[in-house]
Amino acid sequence: EYADRDSNSKRINWTVPQATDNSGVTPTFQHFGKNPGDVFPEGIHSVKYIFTDDSGNFAECSFQVTVSGK
Repeated sequence: EYADRDSNSKRINWTVPQATDNSGVTPTFQHFGKNPGDVFPEGIHSVKYIFTDDSGNFAECSFQVTVSGK
């Protein structure tokens, strides 16, 4: 994404990932980084979600958001 005009930042949105488990119990999750709808300053930012089920199995969803200046 490019920063907003006359700014070095941009509001970024995404859909929060979800996980399911065949046990029927919703896995817990940890979130690292900014949240959807936050304003990101210019630069590269990492976002990570880790889902864990009751058996200790886990899945990870991670991505980077890059905000470029003009």
